[in-house]
Amino acid sequence: MMFWENITATYSRASNKGEKVNIESRVKNWIKVRINDSLNTKRIGSVVDCGQPLVLISQIQRAGGSLLSQLFDDHPQCNVYPHELCWGKPKKWNWPDLDLDKRGSSGLFRDLYDPYIDVFIMMGYFKSGSGAGGKHDFYPFKFNRRLQKRLFDELNGRGKIKSQREALDNYMTAFFNAWIDYQNIYKQDKRYTVAFTPRVTSYRDSVDRFFRDYPDGRIVHILRNPCAWWASARKHGSSYRDLDSALGLWKKNTLTGIESREKYGNKYITVCFEDLLTDTEKVMKDLCGAIGIDFERTLLTPTFNSMNMKADSSFEVKGHGVLKEAAYRYKKVLSPEQIERIEEEALELYERGLGRKSAPNNTGTKENDQTLNKRGSGYEVG
Repeated sequence: MMFWENITATYSRASNKGEKVNIESRVKNWIKVRINDSLNTKRIGSVVDCGQPLVLISQIQRAGGSLLSQLFDDHPQCNVYPHELCWGKPKKWNWPDLDLDKRGSSGLFRDLYDPYIDVFIMMGYFKSGSGAGGKHDFYPFKFNRRLQKRLFDELNGRGKIKSQREALDNYMTAFFNAWIDYQNIYKQDKRYTVAFTPRVTSYRDSVDRFFRDYPDGRIVHILRNPCAWWASARKHGSSYRDLDSALGLWKKNTLTGIESREKYGNKYITVCFEDLLTDTEKVMKDLCGAIGIDFERTLLTPTFNSMNMKADSSFEVKGHGVLKEAAYRYKKVLSPEQIERIEEEALELYERGLGRKSAPNNTGTKENDQTLNKRGSGYEVG
């Protein structure tokens, strides 16, 4: 303390202003700025390409998208986007349709801007359901927005952007390089970027635009038993509280998923949520085989930036890891009448969605025969 007091007194006399100046604060801020500038310059000079094909996890909310993205988090062959990918407008599930001719680099950056990242920069990363009782686990998240924008502009400035895919690749490269403490960025043999956005799979036009941008990508659609799903979803938001409205949204998502699987074949993968919980290793091994990455033991534990995470649940969560009990908790929280009503209206569609039952009377959407272990892991490709 005496050191900074002496320096402050010396500076005040030398400046001939006779005022007290917080030299300690000035020096530390100067050092901080210089260090940041140095780090930014080094990162700009050694940018890691993160324009790999995208594996998009998508389904109706409260069906396991957060869990699956967290299981991929520490895989060395994947860069995994934190939280939810929110570059869709006006809703996050509306896949982007950028106007490349009229939007410069700054305009494209605003179009793709994810405001949740600003919250994590200020508070640290967190993601927890209402079952946490308002309490969250917070994780370090060191991210430089200015560096992200600068990198994005530099990448775009190398020539005219010829496609939306190029703009999205540049955004992802800028994002992961601006995530200063991202643990996975320098691991070799990167094959995919993995991200989660709910309900893209509810809209045919969004699915079509995704595969227009990522013909080499994959969509992983998680399907959850409608009884278990509503037991959780009704606590998530007002649009799911009414059973009739909620089932309408669930059925739309499931039907659109069946149609998309038929259209896009093995690029559109369906995973059973209950099997993901109760037989995690088998489902993840099958999923790795379908996507084209190596199986790693890290795929069995949900993490954020290599740190263990609690489940994102609508119910109370006390520990880390995969919660197997979530598969059948609905039997304790729903009435027999509610279960009977949901099963009568949606259970057959659930079986069709998993490829375990054909459309009635061979009408409607044709089920695809290329199925792996239909009655085992609940894993299916088109």
